[in-house]
Amino acid sequence: MKKAKKLLECLLIEITQHETHELNVQYLSHKVGLSRWQLQRTFKALTGLSLIEYLREHRICVGAKLLLNTKQGVLDVAFASGFSSQAAFSRAFKTRFCMTPIQYRQRAIKDDFTFNLFIPANVEWSKAMTIRIEKKSAMVLEGRFGYFNGYDSQFANNLDVIPSLWESLMQDSLFKNNPCLSGYGYIGESDNTEKGELSYLASIDYSEGQLMQAGVKKELAEQVYAIVPHHGRLSGLANTLDAFYGQWLIESDYKMLGDFSIEFYDARFDPDSDDSYFETWIPIQIK
Repeated sequence: MKKAKKLLECLLIEITQHETHELNVQYLSHKVGLSRWQLQRTFKALTGLSLIEYLREHRICVGAKLLLNTKQGVLDVAFASGFSSQAAFSRAFKTRFCMTPIQYRQRAIKDDFTFNLFIPANVEWSKAMTIRIEKKSAMVLEGRFGYFNGYDSQFANNLDVIPSLWESLMQDSLFKNNPCLSGYGYIGESDNTEKGELSYLASIDYSEGQLMQAGVKKELAEQVYAIVPHHGRLSGLANTLDAFYGQWLIESDYKMLGDFSIEFYDARFDPDSDDSYFETWIPIQIK
């Protein structure tokens, strides 16, 4: 886990050196040389906390120190700690400290602002799971499209939105007439990625000549993928992906390419079965 620890150290140094400036995921991903997608998932896998949540916590703590150690007004403290308004800072501050910024300053008791990050012991890649590196031909995916908050979001709703998209897709006459069709779940970023929102396309491979009623299309070029297997119930998927992003990928000779991944489903998939199997395809390239 040496590379993982080094990554966290670089991130913390960058955040600390710019603690009075507004930091975002795009800026930090550029600094550490990872895609925004990979950085967010790696950080969550390693620490159990989303990068966005950590940055919010860090900004609040910066503001708290400024309230105690300077005579700046609350508005100036809000801007200096990276918040866009006094109202946003006050709301976040009250949620964190259970009091307003003014009440906190009046209390004049210094807190321990140390916010340690650690690598949980359970982020380990099972030797029984073998990652395959495969080149896939170009595809044209077609299906039902929507937005959701991922498992690493504070307001995750992936287990509600995604199944509803698949249910809608399976009502299509194409699926009804071909129950053994393979399914592809395309997960991509959206315009609200800073808030944890992602896009999802529950689909089939249209390039195979299948036709569907009024579906959304997504074209994918030929690409090399890391094929991540998941054995067992769907509820355990987060652990599999945490192990991939938090250990296998960061310790390997590859890095993620792009801002999407694909879930591949066939007849072996059963979300509530211990014998279920499906794959996540993650686009990669040599570091």
